[in-house]
This record gives sequence, C-alpha cells and structure tokens, in this order.
Amino acid sequence: MEDNRMTRLALVLLLTPILTASLSAQDPPHDSSNGINCLSCHVLHNAPGAHFTNVAGAINLCMSCHNPLGVAPVETHSPGGQEISCTVCHNPHTQEQAAVHGSTFSRLVKTEVATPNSGDMLVKLLAPSGPNSFADGDAVYDGVCEVCHTATNYHRNNPSGNHNHNTALDCRMCHPHADGFRPTGGECTGCHAYEQPPGQGYRRQIVESNGDGKGDFVKPFHHVDDLSGSESVEAADCTVCHDQGSHMLNPDPEVLLADPDGGASHRFTGQPGGMVSEFCAGCHDADGKGGELAPFSSLRPPADVDQHWVNAKHALDPVGAACLDCHANGHGGVNPQMLAAVEEDLCFDCHSPAGGASDIWSDFQKAFHHPVEVGSLVHELGEDPLGMPRHVECADCHNPHAANADLVAAAPATPGGMLGVSGVDAGGAAVAEAANGYEVCFKCHSGAAATPTAPFPRVENETDLAVEFDLVNASSFHPIQGPGRSQNMPSLKPPWTVNSVMRCEDCHAGDAGSGGPHGSEQPFPLKARYDTDPYVVESAEAYALCYSCHDRLSILRNYSFKHDVHVTDYMTPCSACHDGHGMAGTAPNLPGTGLVNFRTDMVTPNALGQLEFIRNGFHDGKCSLKCHGYNHYGETY
Repeated sequence: MEDNRMTRLALVLLLTPILTASLSAQDPPHDSSNGINCLSCHVLHNAPGAHFTNVAGAINLCMSCHNPLGVAPVETHSPGGQEISCTVCHNPHTQEQAAVHGSTFSRLVKTEVATPNSGDMLVKLLAPSGPNSFADGDAVYDGVCEVCHTATNYHRNNPSGNHNHNTALDCRMCHPHADGFRPTGGECTGCHAYEQPPGQGYRRQIVESNGDGKGDFVKPFHHVDDLSGSESVEAADCTVCHDQGSHMLNPDPEVLLADPDGGASHRFTGQPGGMVSEFCAGCHDADGKGGELAPFSSLRPPADVDQHWVNAKHALDPVGAACLDCHANGHGGVNPQMLAAVEEDLCFDCHSPAGGASDIWSDFQKAFHHPVEVGSLVHELGEDPLGMPRHVECADCHNPHAANADLVAAAPATPGGMLGVSGVDAGGAAVAEAANGYEVCFKCHSGAAATPTAPFPRVENETDLAVEFDLVNASSFHPIQGPGRSQNMPSLKPPWTVNSVMRCEDCHAGDAGSGGPHGSEQPFPLKARYDTDPYVVESAEAYALCYSCHDRLSILRNYSFKHDVHVTDYMTPCSACHDGHGMAGTAPNLPGTGLVNFRTDMVTPNALGQLEFIRNGFHDGKCSLKCHGYNHYGETY
C-alpha cells in the first residue's frame, strides 16, 4: 500500500511541470490573458461533469461564466424548446477557424459540426458579414448559421428555401446570441443599417453600415438634425414616430406610426395620403409630441405647421395634398426640408401647363421675372430677413403650408397667397410673419437689401421702397402702406378713390392675368405695357399700366396738368417726370408732390442751370428746366 502511495506521488511530481505548462496552452479568449487556465473549468478528482469538468453538462459549464451577470452573456440556441449544447458549434479550447482558414473572426467556432439531420458538415467563418460569414447565400452551405437548418424558411443547408433573406449580413443583428438567436431584432439601427427589398422582409436602410455612406439619416437633411452634421440617430428617436407593437408582422411595406397625441396608431401603407398628413401634423403643431416640444435627441423643436394648414390651399379639396406629395420621406433627403425636388422645381411639378395647378412656370419663362433659377440652395428655412444673402425663391414669398389665394384681405393686409411668410416692416424690423403684403416685398426692396441703383437716373435716386412709401416722411407716393396725401385726383377711375390703399402687385404682376410679380414680357415685371423710351406715340396701349387706374380722357384733357402737350405733342413718356413709387422729398428744388422726380437722362438744367419744379397749388405751378429740347424759365401751367 505504501509503495502505491509513493508511486502516485512520484507521478504527480513528474507530471507537475507538464500540467503547469499546459495551463496557458489554450487559445484566447479562454487563456491566461483573461485569467483562465485548465483548472478554471476542470478538476482532477471527483469531477461532476464529463471530461473532468467542474460542472455537470456543457451548457451549465459555459453558462457559469456566460450568464446575465457574467462575461459576454448568451442564451443557448433552443429550437422547438430543445437546447443545443454549446460544444456542438464551439470548441472551447481551440480557434479552429483561425488554425485551418486563417480567420480573424473565429469565435471558437468549429470547422466541422455534427448536425442533427445532415451528418457532419464543414463550416467556414471568416467575417461577420460578406463571403464566408454566418450565411452568405452561396451554394456551398458552409455558414455556421445554415449547416444545421433543413426546415427553416431561410438559409437551409441545401438549395431549398429562401437564400435571399439578409444574404451575407450579420445574422446576430436580428438574431442575437444573448437571446438564444431568437429574432428579437436588437437595436433599430442594428437591423436598419442594411436594406432589404420588398418581398424579402422589406426594410429601409436608415443609417450607414461600415461607412458605406448609405441610409436616410446619412443624407444631408433629415429628422434628428442638430445642425452639427455629426449627430447620431438613437433607437429612442425611432420610437418617437414608430409603433413597434406589431413590428415585422405587417405586410410589406406597411408600418405603424405612433399617434403623437396618444391616439390610435396610424397604418402607413407606403402611399401618400391624408393619414400621413394627420400624423405629421400631430408633432408639427403648437404642443409638439403630446406636449414634448423637442421629442428627438437633437433637441430641435419641430416647426409648427398645423397653425395654418387647416386653411391652406394645399390642404383643401380639390387639391388635398399630403406631406409626402412634396417631401421625399420622413427620414431624410438630399434637398432642404427633405423635399422631393429643389425649390422651384418642386413647385413647377404642379404649377405648370401639365401639372394641373395654376400655371406659374410659364410666367417664369418670360423676359422679365423674379430670378428663382439663380442661386440654388441659398434660401434657408427661418433665415433672418435682415441678414440673408440677396436671393429669391418661391418660399421667400409663399408658405406652402399656409398660402391660399382664395382668402381675401383688404390692402395693405397680407393677401392669402403670402400668409405665413416672414417680412420687414415699415420701420425696418424683421417680422416672423408679415402682417401686411408690402412687408414681404420689403425683405428685398428696402433697407440694406434694396437695389443699389434705380432703373433711371433721377434728381432723387432713392431705391429704398420703405423710404419712398413712408406715410410720415415721404412727400408723395402710391398708397401702399396707407392712403396717399393728395385729396384731389380727378383722373382716378372707380373703384379707386383718394382714400384707397393698393398693393405692389396692382402694378407688378403677370401680363397674362396671373396674380403676383412672377414674370411678364413687360419690364420690372409689370402687368401691362408702360413705355419709358423717349418719343413714344401716346396710345391706350403705350401707357396701359397707368390707364388701368387713371382715366385716359381725364389725363389728355388736362384736368390736373398740361399732360396732353407733353405726352401727345412732344411724345414724352410718363416716366420722364413721374417716379412710379414715390418721392422721399430730399431733392433740392423739388417739392415732391405728384410723384414728380425728373429723369435726368431726359430732363436737364436750363441755360441758367436751373432744374426745378415749384408747386403753388392744384393746377398751379411752374417749371425751370430743359425738356424736349426747350429751355423752360418759370414756365407756368
């Protein structure tokens, strides 16, 4: 007996160096780098499990570390409730894939798996996605996620079934090991980093994968935008809009959209319609998402569109436009505000001869028009009217969520077609929404933004319309901000009176009858002919613009001034003496009444150097100047 004890002791002493050396001979991660050696899993005597393991059963042994409170928690693959042992797929000691195939993504996966129904199958795993990944869709069927499958819908170990489902992607994104490979989906951005076409479990790509530059939220304009250009979309951002209650159970491409105000979810079928607009308006209103004004992680509040939308032309029948008629999608797009096209191109899609809506496109093809085609992408939503670069786009004058030309308002109040647009008031202050129509025009035609040079050289070369139309300081003006100064204007045609107020577009509009100064074949652009060249033959057509408000017979019969001899005999245009907007009253020797502001390319000083007009009263005054080739020295009228 003593001899046997001595023999065993001698064997232990002899084997100790060998055993000690083998403790660090395992492949990572089950090696000394993680504080693991043989005795972490095995015991020499009275082992409760096979292979001298210190826990009975391979699953229990692995789960002693890989549990929810341990390292890299997992659950076993248990199809039909039958647990599959970890060692069916994994060799806990050796990185076989690295040893045989040079893989850097071995994960202790075996190179040969004993399958339940197909015998031993070879496995090759080189990467989480792409060729030789978990299930790459080729005809070799050697992915570790497909070698056992014979009855699944996707990726069987034979040609049957569907091999196009998320082909060559990382299966773990939807089937995480931590959930026993059940299709729990993981994070939204994990699955939606790849596109899946309709018919194969339709899925949009919303974020990029491995820097591929694809995805709705990679586009320059998108929801969850904090203007930094480096923001990231979080799963919580997705559930601001999406109801996940029946996720993946709806037919392609339907999704459920969570009602922002707590009502029933909206079913989106992929087609633009009223339901989408109701859903969008639920956040784009005064209280945001049920009182949460900044529901996304970007902390930018959504614009309040609903305040005007109820009366907007686009919202009402027969138009009945929906958000997705103009916006590309709810995630992101390549154009500002996620629009389906850039600026005027979007508007012209409907507002053209073939578009069915009022034809505005044709006006913009005319010789004189607001240059919306110049300076693309200069306009910015919410731009400062006092600091923006000089430009013009449709949205500078029209708010598509508010505009309705059928809504009538008395001048100078903002007309329906320009409701909800920013402006600059008569005092030069920026206003978020113009209360008066001229305030929209003043954004570009007053203050520092005013055109630097007048169309004609004049005694007073003022181009700031806020100054020319100033009710307090200007000497005379067309009544844009309020009634004019003169109480005696015999030439006015009904319904115009001396107390009337007019709009800019009463003169500046389309020559084919369309409202607004979009475009005209007449300069400036004007709604009717207004000849400005010297030696114009007077006619109803030559001065059709003036005669639309002023009675021609009254003018030619000289009820207020000797117009007939000037415009008929000497063929002098109206513009030679009159400034169509107004007189600030700063010019020397001009009282500024009657819009008199001589064009210096037609009216010059007389031989005595005089260039003046003196008004003594109605139909009483005199001129000292040189005009139509003649010197005037106190010429009376």
